[in-house]
Amino acid sequence: MATRSIIFFGDDTKGRYVHFDGDLVGRELRAIIKRDGLEKARETIMSHNWTFIDADFITESFNFRGVTIEGYGSAFKEDDGFIDLEKDDISFADYIHTVTRNGAVKSRGRY
Repeated sequence: MATRSIIFFGDDTKGRYVHFDGDLVGRELRAIIKRDGLEKARETIMSHNWTFIDADFITESFNFRGVTIEGYGSAFKEDDGFIDLEKDDISFADYIHTVTRNGAVKSRGRY
């Protein structure tokens, strides 16, 4: 079963969808930012909607409509665009992850 989440950077109201393992996304984002820096992480993460995020991901062991992005995870082949806090219903999300301007990751689950 999917644990869906959305990733936002800074005060931007547009975010990216992650289908699986939403409870683990915060940990993976921290590892990616530590390794690659905030700007590269933001640029890569915000370029795709994701099947899952995994900082150690190297090769795709299964095909779930995904494209391997080494060191980041599996991105959807189709890009359905951003999720916009001002326009879209986000009640489907189990977790929201916000990366602050200084690179800290704040994660909150559904309450």
